[in-house]
Amino acid sequence: MDNPQGWTRTKDDYVDWAHANTLPHAQKAIEVTPVPVNKKPLRLLDVACGTGVVTETLAQKYPDVKDAVILATDFAQGMVDHVEMNKRNRGWENVEAMVMDATAMDLPDSSMDVIYCVFGVMLMPSSEKALSEMYRVLEEGGSVSIVTWHSQDVFSIFGEASAKVNASAQKSDASSIEEETAKVLAAPTGGRPQAAKTWMDLEFCQEKLEAAGFKDVKGFQEKGVFKIRDIKGYMGMVVRNPGMATMAANWSPEQVQEFQDIAIRLIKEKYGDQEEYAMNVVSNILYARK
Repeated sequence: MDNPQGWTRTKDDYVDWAHANTLPHAQKAIEVTPVPVNKKPLRLLDVACGTGVVTETLAQKYPDVKDAVILATDFAQGMVDHVEMNKRNRGWENVEAMVMDATAMDLPDSSMDVIYCVFGVMLMPSSEKALSEMYRVLEEGGSVSIVTWHSQDVFSIFGEASAKVNASAQKSDASSIEEETAKVLAAPTGGRPQAAKTWMDLEFCQEKLEAAGFKDVKGFQEKGVFKIRDIKGYMGMVVRNPGMATMAANWSPEQVQEFQDIAIRLIKEKYGDQEEYAMNVVSNILYARK
């Protein structure tokens, strides 16, 4: 997942599929995270900004440069370019976007009042280092907010489809495939992507923030819905996503296609053949202060 070029290539996927579906969770995080009182302009940092879900919400909440200055950072040039485009098109005068590694931010100590990292830290190979950097650049008394996925309906479907692909590559009889599938679904991750399994636990997220030095850590889980219209297009996005790379690392192109076909079949078996699928999701939303 330490692959900025890979994330750049998926920029359009995030615009098409993830942006609208992650927006409510970003909005909730911004709503609950405390900001310094009577301080203008606020210095706000969006770490691993992606296509700018957090930045968009902040720019709408604080449209005046006198109220806030917003810095959006991501290690993928394509994501930063997209935020820059929105800045120009929407007139976000108080927004700046920069290519920056979350684990080595080119920012002074204590230079930010509030830091947000929404659906980013769980995908970072050196997440502890990223949290340490957030702590370093945050002003004393400032707030940090992180958001991770706790669950998605499709995770168990992906796990089952993955197990069937792996089993069919080793054995061809149906009983062995079902046996392998059962093992995956019975595992502690419940068939969820290996890349994000620990960050799915609210308590784990709290412990990580505390270990980085943050205090008064608070967190809760937020229910939502992930809407999918074009199921084939969605599955194409899934297999292109660098965050899913571990699952398909050793698959051939034929096996990748097999995974997509199986997952689509399982989704239709569970939900029926619908014009729009509404998948339940739950996020972990946490905030703390320095």
